[in-house]
Amino acid sequence: MRIFPEHRQTWNKLRSLPPTAMEWSILCPGFMHPLSQTTYPLASNATADNIDASASTPPDWSLKLMCVPLMGGYLNIMSQASAYGTTLEDNADFIAKDLLDGRESAWIFQKVGVKERRK
Repeated sequence: MRIFPEHRQTWNKLRSLPPTAMEWSILCPGFMHPLSQTTYPLASNATADNIDASASTPPDWSLKLMCVPLMGGYLNIMSQASAYGTTLEDNADFIAKDLLDGRESAWIFQKVGVKERRK
């Protein structure tokens, strides 16, 4: 999904690197909002466990409106995009946990879409 075209150059540069150059992943959140006004210390309820993630496609993405002629792709994105909000703090914890996984990360060499987990 290419909603933010300004990131294409970054994505293309990362993909052009030889796998031995470095291990990378690129986090692709939708809109993010702060969990609280205080950024440090981190809010106790901020955790990567609040996020669903998947590689290459947004988590829980539906193709339900793709059957609509001409406008299906646009309608499909517009009907779902607003559900992809996450908090800054949850994303930060997600990144930190992924860095701790090092070479064992499930996200190496991938775009990682995130969405707030349903409660």
